[in-house]
Amino acid sequence: MRRARWMGLAVAAGLLGAAAPPPPPPPPEIAIPQPRVFPESITATRDGTLIVGSAGNGTIWRARPGDKAATIFIAPDSSGLVSVLGVFADDRHGLLYVCSNGRRGDPTEARDRAAAIRLFDLKSGAPVRNIPTPGASRSLCNDFAVAPDGTAYVAETLRGSIIRVRGDKADVWIADPRLAGADGIAFDNDGQLYVTSVTSGRMFRTGASADGSARPLVELIPPRKLDRPDGLRHIGPGRFLLAEAGDEGGITLMTVKGDMVTLSPLPGGRAGTTSAVALGKTSWAVAGKLRYRTDPALAGQDPGPFAIYGTPIRAGR
Repeated sequence: MRRARWMGLAVAAGLLGAAAPPPPPPPPEIAIPQPRVFPESITATRDGTLIVGSAGNGTIWRARPGDKAATIFIAPDSSGLVSVLGVFADDRHGLLYVCSNGRRGDPTEARDRAAAIRLFDLKSGAPVRNIPTPGASRSLCNDFAVAPDGTAYVAETLRGSIIRVRGDKADVWIADPRLAGADGIAFDNDGQLYVTSVTSGRMFRTGASADGSARPLVELIPPRKLDRPDGLRHIGPGRFLLAEAGDEGGITLMTVKGDMVTLSPLPGGRAGTTSAVALGKTSWAVAGKLRYRTDPALAGQDPGPFAIYGTPIRAGR
């Protein structure tokens, strides 16, 4: 009797073990094979190619579908790029928008001091246009949103403005003290333009009036304080991927309905995430580890390797 009971318990345990789900696979990751890259921004093309800019040395990296490691797409030595923040792929017009900014401190060359909006051919990486930002030596070009007609709008961080780019001309479209720290910027399907401040954590909405001028800013109040909101990418009507670059940050699925904002953190988001972009049901993101560049206590320390990391686009963490 005891033997039969023991065998029954063993069989039951075996069945329970067989029914246990396997552990989830590790999140996908694409290596960026260079030290101290400090990737700040990521964008994607329609064919699934990922493009990343380096704040550390001005390199533009590219990873095609299936790549295990990114490769150099545009090198700083040949392009004149210095410290790259925003990158944005405009498939409609075959252009890659790049924010190139000067190093602060010891640089003496003019190109190292001035912020510029650089345009490259999206397929070949060949230079197309170099547009200084208004007040270039006192500005910080951060990220882009491009309207269907090809007009680009640039979040300018230091002076708290949005710059408009049409052809080879750039002008200040709107400037407002509340936009100090402007960073993430993205259009919704209805033409509304959203912008976040990485320094204040505030979020605003605007858009173009009939004459092309900017409408007054409307502040949106999220359900919690944003943790250094950085890159903002549109993924569908009223839906955005928001990178939060703070120590408690990661990737947040942001939904906007009217003036109501809903925030849902994605699983697997990493602290210090500076930008994320969607390909299908996967978010690809970079954690810039920018504190190793800005925090004197971390100066000279090894930030470790950098990578493009993937996580499913679903609510919950």
